[in-house]
Amino acid sequence: MTLPKNKNIRKITVNNIQYYWSIKYDEDYGLVFCTIGLVDKPNFRFSFSRGVDNSHVRYIQNGIEEKDEIEAITPKLVANAIVFANKNLDWKNNSLSRIISDSEGFKIES
Repeated sequence: MTLPKNKNIRKITVNNIQYYWSIKYDEDYGLVFCTIGLVDKPNFRFSFSRGVDNSHVRYIQNGIEEKDEIEAITPKLVANAIVFANKNLDWKNNSLSRIISDSEGFKIES
């Protein structure tokens, strides 16, 4: 099975293994979901999500207003998620596994 030709699917190589990843924003929950899988076995996949934080501050007149900002999902973050999943999760199966991502790193969803 090959990956569909979709411009929203990106590829990344970690430890000489090629993975695909895609992101999707869920407006209802204010989360960005990232799904990662093996290119040669697309059904072997896992996902994580990133929420919002108040780290972005903008100044208005003499006051400070905090503005929610969605944490970016970068190739480096995706590579870190793959390394974490390979060490801590048996994600190489046909069901979607999920890990948690926050400012402290990754955790296994309980």
